[in-house]
Amino acid sequence: MKNNYDFYKNNNQLNTYFNILNKPTKTEIYSHKFKQLIFNNDFDSNFNNKTILNINLIETFNYELNSTYYEAEYNFINFINSKENKDIVPSCHPFYNISETKFKKYSIGILVIKNELTEQLIRYLFMDNNILQKKIGNSTVQSYRINILNLLAQLCE
Repeated sequence: MKNNYDFYKNNNQLNTYFNILNKPTKTEIYSHKFKQLIFNNDFDSNFNNKTILNINLIETFNYELNSTYYEAEYNFINFINSKENKDIVPSCHPFYNISETKFKKYSIGILVIKNELTEQLIRYLFMDNNILQKKIGNSTVQSYRINILNLLAQLCE
C-alpha cells in the first residue's frame, strides 16, 4: 500500500480533464456506456483490500477535429481492511505500479482517438467476465483488464 495523492482525496472534485465537450465546437455524442470493475489482491482470500472502478465512457465525434474519440471518466473507490479509505491506495489498484505523475493523470480518466485498436480495447474492457475469460487464455480477467487500462492510458491524447 502507498499513500494516496492529494487530488485523489476529494471524490466530489469537478472533473476538468475532459474539455472536448466543453469546447465551443460542435460535438456529437455517439454512445454512452457504464461499467463497474472490482480489483482484489489475488493473495487476500477475504478481499479485505479492493478497488472499485466505475467507468463512464462516452464516444464523441468532434466536427472541428473531424475525429471520433473515447472519453472515459474514472471514479476509484478504495477499501483497506474492508473500509473505504481515501488516503491509501491498495496494491490491487490498476495504476498502483506507475509513477505519481502518471497516476494523477490516468486516475481521472482517458481521452483516446477511436481507431481499430482502441475500439477492440474498449470492447474487451467492457466485456462480460465469463466471455472475456474464454478469449484471453491463461491470464486472469483482472490482470488482463489492468493491462488494457494501462495500454489505454499510454495511448491517451
